[in-house]
Parts: sequence; structure tokens; C-alpha cells
Amino acid sequence: MKGLWFLAVILAILGMTSCAYGGYTYSTAELRDWGVVDGVVIERVPTQKSFRVGSRGAKSKPVDAVRITYRYSIGGKPYTVQQTHVSSNPEASAQIGARRRIHYDRQDPSYGVLSPPSIAFIILLFVAGLILMAAAGAMLLISRAIKRRP
Repeated sequence: MKGLWFLAVILAILGMTSCAYGGYTYSTAELRDWGVVDGVVIERVPTQKSFRVGSRGAKSKPVDAVRITYRYSIGGKPYTVQQTHVSSNPEASAQIGARRRIHYDRQDPSYGVLSPPSIAFIILLFVAGLILMAAAGAMLLISRAIKRRP
């Protein structure tokens, strides 16, 4: 019974975290008035991070991270944005001089991203969080009912 209660608490925490992250993502990204402009890659720097993707074994492969700096201009004023790309083939990442579409905040043009979060991703976070919290609540109710059984 304690194991069920512990699992319910873990599910509730995961659900609340998912909803909170969804709210954070929505408030910081989705509410922005996005403009789109062409930018250019001005710097590529391999980072010291290296990850393994997939389960351990034959399907697992190492991936490297590359920090890429983009430059774009709005109304003649230049801006730069850095993003880290994780890829199993870092050489295939944007090369210096390559053109990329940059989404920027019209209220704060210095804030630019390659792709803003989609509303579908944000809704998925909320729904997943609500499902986890509902499952936690159901588990607590079941635990209470088992405890009261004669």
C-alpha cells in the first residue's frame, strides 16, 4: 500500500511539472508576436557535450552538440542568436554562410529562434500533466479504499 501511495506522489509531481513547463513554454514563447526574417550562420563551435541516443547496445549511437550563431537584421539593426544543435552528424549541421529562417519577437527583436514551440506541443504537455495527476488521484483513492476494506 505504501508503494502505491509513493507511486501516486511521483505521478502527481510529474504531472504538475509537465503542466508547469507547458505554462512556462506558452507564456515565454507562444504569446510572442513572431516575425520571420532570413538569417545567416556566422559561427559553428563544437561543444564538449557528447550524448548517447537509444538504448544501450547495438542501436545506441553517439551524438555531438554544435553551438551555431546566426545573424539577422531588422530595420537595418543587426542581431545575433545562438542555438545548440545535437546531431549524430555535426558536419551536416548548418555551415558558415548558410541561410536560415529566423523567427523573432516583434516586441523584442533581439529574441530570435529557429522554430518557436508549436501550440500542439504545449497542449500535449498540459494533457499529459492532467492525465498523470488524474492517475495519481485515482491511485490515492484506490489506496484509501483498500485500506478501509475489512
